[in-house]
Amino acid sequence: SALVLRALLHDGVDAYGLEYDAAMLARGRGRLCEAGVLDHEQRLVLGDMRSFEHRRAYQGVIVPYNTLALFVQSDELRQVLDATRRNLSPSGELLFDLNLPVDQDWTHGRWQRAPIAITVGERHLRITERGEYDAATRLHHWIQQVVIDDNEVFEIARTLRHWRPETLTQLFLEAGWVFDPTPVDQAGQPINAKSRLFIGRARVG
Repeated sequence: SALVLRALLHDGVDAYGLEYDAAMLARGRGRLCEAGVLDHEQRLVLGDMRSFEHRRAYQGVIVPYNTLALFVQSDELRQVLDATRRNLSPSGELLFDLNLPVDQDWTHGRWQRAPIAITVGERHLRITERGEYDAATRLHHWIQQVVIDDNEVFEIARTLRHWRPETLTQLFLEAGWVFDPTPVDQAGQPINAKSRLFIGRARVG
């Protein structure tokens, strides 16, 4: 979330971020501070998407990087939608992306990817991912290890649910949301059997 927030602030958007994990909050604030964001402690705060109250009327709420998959029960996802509604202006929108459980490497039980190296600003990151997907429950136990500049190491462990497009759409409709425009996939096409991403833009109907 800090990367998205930093990009928005850089573009002049009056944006705020929410972080659930205290350790990730500290890292995110550090990144904002490095980028010259003087009020980084106010811009990125600790909170739960299921119950957050910013007491602001946002024009948009962005939930990137498959974050909605962290909410593995329908009731949890409804709580997220209700909290988002409370913090949106009447014309506000929710924007998000979700991975879809098509025939990808993580849909075949246990898996591990080869490490990848990326550079973010002046920092060099080496990322390793592994996990196990349970097709019966559609739950994905995922672990990501990140090594920064060969001296800082942290691990992220999550349990995710890869929602079916039709189930996700129904949940939104039942909660009083409408998609406008129609959700698309990674190629900008309508969701289909080969889609790997569900990219949605929703507003309260």
